[in-house]
Amino acid sequence: MKPREALSEKTLKQVLDYGNHLKDLYYKQQCDHISYSCRQNIADALETLPPFFDLEMIIEKFAGSLSINRSEKLYESILSRGIIHLNDDGLCSVPIPSLKTF
Repeated sequence: MKPREALSEKTLKQVLDYGNHLKDLYYKQQCDHISYSCRQNIADALETLPPFFDLEMIIEKFAGSLSINRSEKLYESILSRGIIHLNDDGLCSVPIPSLKTF
């Protein structure tokens, strides 16, 4: 059996770039039904919320630019699309850490 050759720096960069491209496509697909302005609200909220947060905390973040009713609908939408996850303890989190930096 031949020993495996190490990836060249160029090949490793290509693999990582392609992985980032696929990640971006996945996140865009998860958000494709959400308007740009609501996506901006989500991004702003996720950037400033702690790792674990409750419904009231995220609704409060959305409430600056959305009505309570619209904020609750946006919460339900991002929960159902897997953008956030409701944990057993009733707190939410971002299931994919790199989504916070997308």
